[in-house]
Amino acid sequence: MQHPRLTVVEDDVVLPSGLATTYIRFNDYADYPTLVVKNAEGMILLNREYAYPPDKVLFQFPEGSQEKGETLLEAAQRELGEEAGLRAGKLTVLGTNYHYHRRTEAMSHIVLAEELAEYTALGDPEEVGIISSWHTEDEIWQMIKSGKIVQKNTLAAWATYQAHLKP
Repeated sequence: MQHPRLTVVEDDVVLPSGLATTYIRFNDYADYPTLVVKNAEGMILLNREYAYPPDKVLFQFPEGSQEKGETLLEAAQRELGEEAGLRAGKLTVLGTNYHYHRRTEAMSHIVLAEELAEYTALGDPEEVGIISSWHTEDEIWQMIKSGKIVQKNTLAAWATYQAHLKP
């Protein structure tokens, strides 16, 4: 199946165990930045955004696809502008994780955004309705513990960010 955003491919593969099987994967699925956005007061930005498949509003970090011809940091700045109306003076790549390792080799690149300024970007119509809010690290830990933050990319980015705080 082919769609402008996703191509599904069915491959015949032999696994390391020797088992022959059919495997479904996504072709040409793009890498993308997931942004941990930290202001001068040490507060962290979370977006509240509607997600169709679970039919829920989710708390998550800003993120989005890296477009062809765009560097990771250009994609991070674009997404930060589109989703939060901000621009970062400093972007630091903290690490990576697989987006959906069973179906694609695409990576989520965790990017710390600091030294923020307001920025007016041309928004994506699908991003209308995103509500951004600032939280302390303790509030985020409580949101994770209580099940208010359940989006895996946000959880993985939070773990990577926290690992970089440790000596």
